[in-house]
Amino acid sequence: MSRGPVVATSGLTGGSTSEQARVIGAVCAMISVAAPPFLVAVLAVQIEDQLGFSTTELGLGVGGYFLISAVMSPVMGRLVGRWGAGRLLRLACALATMGLLIIAAAPNAAIIVLVLALLGFPNAAVQPAATHVITGVRGTRAQAFSFGLVQASVPATTLLAGLVLAAFPSASWRVVVMAVGCATLLAQVAVKGVPLDNDQRERKRASYGIVGTREAGVPGAKARRFIALMALGGFFLSFAAQCLPSFLVVTGIRAGMHPTAVGTVQVAASVASIMARIVVAARAGRSAGSSDVSGLCVLAVAGTIGFAMLAVGDATAFLVGALVAYGCGWGWSALFNFSVARARPDNAAASAGVTQAGIFFGGSAGPVVFATIVTISNVQVAWSSAALTSALGACFLFAAHRQWR
Repeated sequence: MSRGPVVATSGLTGGSTSEQARVIGAVCAMISVAAPPFLVAVLAVQIEDQLGFSTTELGLGVGGYFLISAVMSPVMGRLVGRWGAGRLLRLACALATMGLLIIAAAPNAAIIVLVLALLGFPNAAVQPAATHVITGVRGTRAQAFSFGLVQASVPATTLLAGLVLAAFPSASWRVVVMAVGCATLLAQVAVKGVPLDNDQRERKRASYGIVGTREAGVPGAKARRFIALMALGGFFLSFAAQCLPSFLVVTGIRAGMHPTAVGTVQVAASVASIMARIVVAARAGRSAGSSDVSGLCVLAVAGTIGFAMLAVGDATAFLVGALVAYGCGWGWSALFNFSVARARPDNAAASAGVTQAGIFFGGSAGPVVFATIVTISNVQVAWSSAALTSALGACFLFAAHRQWR
């Protein structure tokens, strides 16, 4: 592990080679662990034709994935300090690969639902482990860029799934899942750049990157209220956002669009989300901390408009709505996490644990409620409900911003 000094820049180009390798390993691990639920969502129509995999079962599987992630995140956060980020990242990648291979061979829909839910365990492990890796990056702007890069790995999985759908619209879903499962083995090579054991001394030195920001954070008397409001905002934003990778493809195909066209929209929307996460987070490293939350409010409001457009049911509105909803309504996570770290520089890990639980619980509830609404009503009403919850999230973020003013 390199012990040399690290120059703070807006990206990782000034960081040591070992720092770059660790961040790349964290990104690859995140992609591997996030791939299963989104890949299944993209292939849900093909799976339904063979196994009777309903929208309700898709919602239960994705909802279970995020529920277990929410419940286990605090436990995994403690294990990162005990076992080391490198060990947990390797274990998470192995479990993700195993889960995909089991899904590819699943004899019925119930097995897919169960495996998707159990894959919440590696997801709960990879999130705090990746955060630990980022705290080893020296410099506020470099850390901000790293937050964006790691969080961009999540929509990168929907980009991968969209490419698969567009390139192989008639291929067997089992072959596709098997191929992606084998591809995730490459992540085991990338995570070797993350040491098995944590270097506590380097992590302590690197913490200056967040502590030394332009503002000292939220005043102590308002800090708990700020974190509670951010957790609620994260719940509602995630509630709406997690419906996108789970049901966007199903919505497009049910609207009569060809799978290749829907896959192309998925790819374009995923690119919008990737760019938003990286660019917005990188810009945050140059500004005062309180402005980050106001930026989150703007993203949430724009995302609400995108969700509302998906409820229109028109092909043009579907395209524009998908781009806006993905870019703004699902492009806030990196800035969100970085804002929490800057708001509580003296207690960033514990604060992030609280807000991350809100995000995961929202991600758990959203797909289940969405699928239920589709079952009893229609997809337009379901997207309207997503727009409403996104608007509620924006209100809580605005209230949190007032605590920092």
